[in-house]
Amino acid sequence: MNDRRAIFSLIATGRITPAQAERLLAIANERTEALLALVLCVGALFLMQISRHNILPEMLHFFRSLIPAAAAALNNAQNAVNQMLGGLL
Repeated sequence: MNDRRAIFSLIATGRITPAQAERLLAIANERTEALLALVLCVGALFLMQISRHNILPEMLHFFRSLIPAAAAALNNAQNAVNQMLGGLL
């Protein structure tokens, strides 16, 4: 989205022509599509590595590994809010 805004800003200031902007927008769209394709391929490879009968335990293990990190992040956020409010919480 920032790329599009920057391109439209360049058109508005007269630094590029609308034809040049069209080419830049096409390149930006191709980059987004390529990134999406890469993410989907990596996801497919990950799923192919897990056998079907082990997928549930693997997913549970993955989510359990996130719990300590999420708890630490919530604690840090609570401490930051508490500090901003002057220790009222």
